[in-house]
Amino acid sequence: MALLAVHSAISLADAVLVASTGARSKAQDHLTASKPLDRLCHARKLDRSGMRHFLWLIQNKSRFAYEDNANIHHDIKYAAVTAERFRAWVYRTFPEVAREDDSSS
Repeated sequence: MALLAVHSAISLADAVLVASTGARSKAQDHLTASKPLDRLCHARKLDRSGMRHFLWLIQNKSRFAYEDNANIHHDIKYAAVTAERFRAWVYRTFPEVAREDDSSS
């Protein structure tokens, strides 16, 4: 569940970049990949508070993928909450990403 939360946040960050700049980050390191989104917020003078949610998720990605101990269970639940907070921030900050395009119907 936690790893899915991380991957959903990464995909959403890519969607923001594609919608806003026409290209997603090509960096293999997700911490490096977060920088274009942060730069976009800075350049547009947008609220950057949601970046902390994204950063927490990607900083913990390896833990969720490879650790298997009792101490991680709290963080697994927290990852789902954090991903939801990141999604809410993205939709507030980048409303063009939140709109559904129903032109295909």
